[in-house]
Amino acid sequence: MSGQTLAKGFVPLSGGATAVYNSSGLAYYRHADWLGSSRFASLPSGTTRLYYDGAYAPYGENYAEVGTIDRNFTGQNQDTISSGPYPLYDFLAREYHPTWGRWLNPDPAGLAAVDPSNPQSWNRYAYVTNNPLALTDPTGLDDCQPNDGACQAAAAQMAAAKYSYMADLALAGYMNLRLEFGVLALSTTPPPGWLPVSAGAQPDCPGCYYAPSGPFQDQIWDPSQQQMLVLSDSQSSSWWASLVNYFKKTPFTVSATEGLSSQITYIPGTKTLCGAIGFGVTWPLTKAIGFGAYIHGNLNNAVPVLQGSSSSASVQLTPTIGYQATWNESGVLGGPSISGPGVSVSQTWGACGPAPW
Repeated sequence: MSGQTLAKGFVPLSGGATAVYNSSGLAYYRHADWLGSSRFASLPSGTTRLYYDGAYAPYGENYAEVGTIDRNFTGQNQDTISSGPYPLYDFLAREYHPTWGRWLNPDPAGLAAVDPSNPQSWNRYAYVTNNPLALTDPTGLDDCQPNDGACQAAAAQMAAAKYSYMADLALAGYMNLRLEFGVLALSTTPPPGWLPVSAGAQPDCPGCYYAPSGPFQDQIWDPSQQQMLVLSDSQSSSWWASLVNYFKKTPFTVSATEGLSSQITYIPGTKTLCGAIGFGVTWPLTKAIGFGAYIHGNLNNAVPVLQGSSSSASVQLTPTIGYQATWNESGVLGGPSISGPGVSVSQTWGACGPAPW
């Protein structure tokens, strides 16, 4: 977009072609090769239908071009820098330099991107493990066959998530700026998904609405005064709402470790119950039973941390002053613990599911 004016719109067609629109309507068609690169672009009408014709060397270097420059290598556009000494392609996760035949940034997965049986994968800057005639990389994170539907679908899903996130940020920024300068002017009809504030809630606001989710979660909209009020869960005061919401996502644990190790964790907000069993050691024996709560770390991602293989450790200075942590490749959870003084470590395997109550 250019302001509120459409600059270019791309509509995929059958057979790999793409219809390109601008503010005046249909501008031209792109015709792709087996890798998805546009080799020829044709006009929808006129005596001369040629819009662009060009070729790509294996790594995307352009040559033999005629017409209006319209480069598209394996489905990716040159939107940021379309010409000059650095004709970069804007892949979803990284910028690609076709003249150099490599990414400008290393693969963010690090060693996780390496296949020991494939020496080419050790170069984290290499494009499609140096096999550009057979493979594409629609996201900039993983190569795949051009006809791999699952890979292409994953790339489309990543693009949708990226633009959805950007749209949420833009909406939140726009609304917050309007609130800051006192020019918010919503209609008396609540936005989609907003719910009526319950009777007796604090602040007392009959006829108001609150957002249960999204960028304005738990904010109250007063249509009669055309203003947004303080945070609330629409059931009590704002400080009490914050406290309740905090404890809703706090996992509470009970553990036992001495040779065999077991842990039971309950997450109130989602009514999720997790159980784990494994092996561990404790010193002294008075430290074998412990209670605690996870208040630090990946609280919004607690279930993946508690499921599968996880490591745990706990240090107790006094019966009421201690700290415990559980971690795996999905993240880390940590928080205060209560047990006998001592130290314990364990390795467990767990699973989570809905609580029976």
